[in-house]
Amino acid sequence: MNNSTKYTLSFVLIFLGLAIAIFGGSTLGSFIITDIIIHKMLNVQGNLGTLDLVVRITLIVVGFFISGIGAVLFRKLNKNK
Repeated sequence: MNNSTKYTLSFVLIFLGLAIAIFGGSTLGSFIITDIIIHKMLNVQGNLGTLDLVVRITLIVVGFFISGIGAVLFRKLNKNK
């Protein structure tokens, strides 16, 4: 894999991670996660507030983790110059 492909992969990871984190923290993301996916598709009738909070925090953490992997890859590529 050449450096151009690695740079592209690192930028894709950074922006994908940020998109996941922003989606998890947004109101529209909360509506889609709680009302459409959890309540209607999975038919969960429990405490949706707590479940929504856990899912949102998980999406934010996973998004920043993916973005962090992309940032580390980008820094590693720049150190080799």
